[in-house]
Amino acid sequence: GKFYYMEKPANKKCQLCASDATKIEKVQVPSSTTMDTILYMIKKRGYWFDEEFPPNFFRIDLAEMDIVETEITIAEIGIRSGETLFLSGLRVGDKETDLYVKVYLK
Repeated sequence: GKFYYMEKPANKKCQLCASDATKIEKVQVPSSTTMDTILYMIKKRGYWFDEEFPPNFFRIDLAEMDIVETEITIAEIGIRSGETLFLSGLRVGDKETDLYVKVYLK
């Protein structure tokens, strides 16, 4: 099998490639990291949130979306390397946004 890559202009209505599409941030962390630490890393990348209403992480690679506790480690949650999490409740500037977080374990 061969793969061929083609250049194609972005579809402005596409949920993945449009300019206002949900972004994907990649983080590489040890399995002893808590979700709070990942949230801090995301915050350093220019995202922010209201401290009274912190954002929520959701596991989306399962049959049903499960909310993720932020105080326990990635190993305790059972997150695999390469798993994608959904993070809702963030802001960029004055705009609300959601984010996909792809987790890679060291």
